[in-house]
Amino acid sequence: MTVTETRPGPRAATAPGRRPPRSTWRSRLSRFDLRCTPYLFIAPFFVVFGVFAVWPLLYTGWISFHKWAIIEGDQGWAGLHNYQALFADEYFWNALLNTALLLVLGTGVQLAVALWLAGVLNRKLAGSAVWRAGVVLPHIVSLLTLTPGGHLLDNIQRVYDTVDFWLALRNSLIISTTVTVCCVLLSSLAGFAFAKLPFRGRNALFVAVVITAMLPTQLGMIPLYMLMGKLGWIATLKAVIVPALVNAFAVFWMRQACDESVPYELVEAARVDGCSTLGTFWHVALPAIRPQAAVLAMFTFMATWNDFMWPLIVLDPSVTPTVQTALSSLASGYALDYTLILSGAAIGVLPLLLVFLLLSRQIVAGVMQGAVKG
Repeated sequence: MTVTETRPGPRAATAPGRRPPRSTWRSRLSRFDLRCTPYLFIAPFFVVFGVFAVWPLLYTGWISFHKWAIIEGDQGWAGLHNYQALFADEYFWNALLNTALLLVLGTGVQLAVALWLAGVLNRKLAGSAVWRAGVVLPHIVSLLTLTPGGHLLDNIQRVYDTVDFWLALRNSLIISTTVTVCCVLLSSLAGFAFAKLPFRGRNALFVAVVITAMLPTQLGMIPLYMLMGKLGWIATLKAVIVPALVNAFAVFWMRQACDESVPYELVEAARVDGCSTLGTFWHVALPAIRPQAAVLAMFTFMATWNDFMWPLIVLDPSVTPTVQTALSSLASGYALDYTLILSGAAIGVLPLLLVFLLLSRQIVAGVMQGAVKG
């Protein structure tokens, strides 16, 4: 008896007009997810930061090689003439020397004290949470503004009678909340991509992020104001919100948080279970880096709330005031009324205290330790 061996033939091709098998679609989506999602995670940072931070700095460098008049604008190529005049100015060298001394001496002392204090607070102390909160709280609000006097309510009423402080509080709350939520979310996405997702150019792009963190954004304020004028955003809240949606330090902070708190084993396990990259970030990485995200949220909210220079330049204090520009209006008279100014300052710090109280547990945990202990 002869046994005939039967071999399976080739799989029939999918007829034109018919959908391919579900496994084929899943494999295509999986390949797209692995290759393209990391770039989608970092794209918002590079787009916003490139347009509203890097481009103004590059344009400032381009203008420095031209003759420039306030009214007429560009007067032609000047070459190195502006730099020669700058280097010949004694005031420039004095300012550079003072800045270098302040940087070296101040940074060295602060770093030494910070390391010593962190080591002390990281020990097992009675009431350690209170001591740690006491370290963070002075960075949010000065305790001098919280000392009430006998005429506090009368002075607060005078503040609201002098300027539209309700409008200033509302604008500052809208700006700070929007910037904080977007900055934490976008920075977490970019940080997770740089820390845990393999893609081409990852190291080079992260080095670019670190380099841009050292560039002073104040140098690009004039080109940024010109850009806001072309976009029609002058005297609108968008002019303050959009440029601050991302920053390089936030991406660096969240990248370090993901690198320390999210083990590769969890990411690989999520992939084995069929979770997408976005799902892995949302369900695995984000809960692990929540303390560090709370710290970033607090400092971002505080920095945005206290920002004064850019809102003063791009906003109209009488139409779109913020708390800081409103306080500046209180101090703009010929004779300074310090009771009025300090009363407005006391009102202005209340939202910062509220944010600290809401995030206090996460902030204290995130400042002193990571989300996962090895």
